[in-house]
Amino acid sequence: MQTRRNPKQSLEMEKDSLEVDTEVDTEVDTEGGWPLQHDYDIDAITPDMSGYDIETKGPLKVLINVYIADLPVVDTLAFTFKPKMQVTLDWVDDGALVDESIPNLYADGNTTSTSTANYWTGGFSLRPDLEDKPLESMFNPQLILVNSIADATPSIEKSINIALLRKRPVICEYCEFFPELRSPLNLVEFPFDTSILECRFTSNEWSTKDLQFIWTKEMQDFNKTVSPAARGGPGLSEFEIINVDTAVEGFSYSYMNRYEAQSCEYPHAILKITVRRDPFSYLMRVAIVSVMLMLMECMSFLVDAKDLGGRFSVSGTTFLAMVAFYYCVVDMLPKVAIITRCDYWNLMNFGLMFFSNCENLVCFALMKLKLIEETKLEWIEQRLAVLYVIAVFSALLWFISPLWRRQQGHCMRMSEVTHLGEGEQHKDNDNNKDKNRSKRRGKSNDRRKHKGKGKTE
Repeated sequence: MQTRRNPKQSLEMEKDSLEVDTEVDTEVDTEGGWPLQHDYDIDAITPDMSGYDIETKGPLKVLINVYIADLPVVDTLAFTFKPKMQVTLDWVDDGALVDESIPNLYADGNTTSTSTANYWTGGFSLRPDLEDKPLESMFNPQLILVNSIADATPSIEKSINIALLRKRPVICEYCEFFPELRSPLNLVEFPFDTSILECRFTSNEWSTKDLQFIWTKEMQDFNKTVSPAARGGPGLSEFEIINVDTAVEGFSYSYMNRYEAQSCEYPHAILKITVRRDPFSYLMRVAIVSVMLMLMECMSFLVDAKDLGGRFSVSGTTFLAMVAFYYCVVDMLPKVAIITRCDYWNLMNFGLMFFSNCENLVCFALMKLKLIEETKLEWIEQRLAVLYVIAVFSALLWFISPLWRRQQGHCMRMSEVTHLGEGEQHKDNDNNKDKNRSKRRGKSNDRRKHKGKGKTE
């Protein structure tokens, strides 16, 4: 196998024949603070991380970025969901790179160029001895999903590439996940519920002493994180993605404390997907029919008070229909001790129907015992019927009140997006103004220099 020399020394030896600059070009990115060095004659980080000095440099920082391509399944009964995610990991490994701007010389004096390699971007490429099997010969974060039910590994084969990040070459690993994850759901406001679905990424091999996850700035932009197909909305999907948040924490596995010299804390990169349910299908199929059945109960007030059988036939039929619709809603929820908004609303309706049945029984007893005149009883029942209708619509308004809050929240988010867009436009305008001013100053300085030269001549 060919032994590699330092490019700077090799270029000094072959300076006359190659006619290239032998200086080591070094630039510093003021924004990211990462130096650009064209001398990469150092060891690459091996799969066991032996090429990285953790004691002096600290944990290896790995940038993580997730793009949500789709969210086809959110199972309320099983507390599971299946997102399709495209994950990109970036980290620095200068020893695995070759600078294409400087020819690489080996012990035999020959120059090699890997510009035709598959792993090439922006003048940098992988070393020739790493190109064949980069996933096996290089460091890998070993990313998995903690809260996955079945397979926690990526659904497609990983790929390693070289990318430029703030003018800095980094190792870029791409992988795609399509797992079935388990996460708690907030069903108290069903069917107007909003839940946070968590995707917990961690390393299958490295602890917090070795590895540190950092979310990229692009994760703060909703449009760059979630595809239009995954966002959903009314008429498109049952759940709509309204926000994406990120967090990083160290999770301690207590069962590993019994091992000596073993770190039990591992880094967790948490992706929080906020989704809300589309309630209009439930309103159309359940709520409207329930309200119609509740209004049909008013017919029992119009039946003669002496005809107790006729009144109970109307009330009993309506009650059985309401129970059937209620069990349709119950089948949509998990078998846990959760009292939802829909449950409270149905309990209100059952309470009103029970009140109506009690009123029928009391009116029959009063007429049977002749304790009140028939005209007065009819007058009272008319008022009670109006009060019953008002109570039905009041319960309905309470049930659908989250729709107004949802609309207000949507208007607030749209106004925030508008303000952010205006702020970015103002920043762009200010930057353009600064550039124009600098150009004018440069031109004026050039004119002054030319005038000074003319005077000296």
